[in-house]
Amino acid sequence: MADIVTLTINPSVDIFVNVDRVEPTTKLRCSSPKRDPGGGGINVARVAHRLGSDVSAIYPVGGALGKLLQRLIEREGIDSIVTPSHVETRENFTAFENESGN
Repeated sequence: MADIVTLTINPSVDIFVNVDRVEPTTKLRCSSPKRDPGGGGINVARVAHRLGSDVSAIYPVGGALGKLLQRLIEREGIDSIVTPSHVETRENFTAFENESGN
């Protein structure tokens, strides 16, 4: 049994890109995306695991994004207890603007 067990009700795949400048209604030329597993409990599990704790994460997955989320968490070496969901796992998108630092 793990020392720490986290429960994430609404997990996500977090996508991060860099852009030179954000302009409304203009196509953004982005860097290659970086994808990380996300959601409150999953983020706690990732940090605790990196600090050396024995962690298990419990979370639902649905659709292709759910499968990706599960692979991303497994890649980090975190044990998972996964429940199937009929709803596609959500994704978050963040663009960092190089010009302004925002």
